[in-house]
Amino acid sequence: MIAKICQMTNKHFSPLMIVLVLLGVAANFVLFRQNESLKSELQAKTTEIELTQADNRNLANQLENNQIQLEAYQKQVDDLNQKVLAKMKQAEQRSNEILNELEKHKKWADSAVPPSVGKLLNERKSTVPTHQAKPDNLPEKGRLPNTGN
Repeated sequence: MIAKICQMTNKHFSPLMIVLVLLGVAANFVLFRQNESLKSELQAKTTEIELTQADNRNLANQLENNQIQLEAYQKQVDDLNQKVLAKMKQAEQRSNEILNELEKHKKWADSAVPPSVGKLLNERKSTVPTHQAKPDNLPEKGRLPNTGN
């Protein structure tokens, strides 16, 4: 086939021209293949960059959502701390009230009995007999009637 081309072109072209044209075609083919290879590499890199950008957007969204959740959590913690502090203050106030009442009662218990109350207590002691007699109408333990139960 090349020989036939050479015979046809021999009339119009010199062999050097034919070699140069063939070299040009070969070089063009090599450049075409390199261009195709570069295009596929470019497409692969473009896809990789797009995936990386999508991952970055997803991570940015996750970070934003996490920051929102963290702010909400911090607000809840602050609210809870305020409520705990309020309850602790209430408990402290109640404890102080109880201690004050106990102190008042201790002072009252340690104080001297007023004469009017002491007189009543002394009269009460003298009217209560120290030994009470058994009532006569109660039966002895052994004489209780049997009801048949």
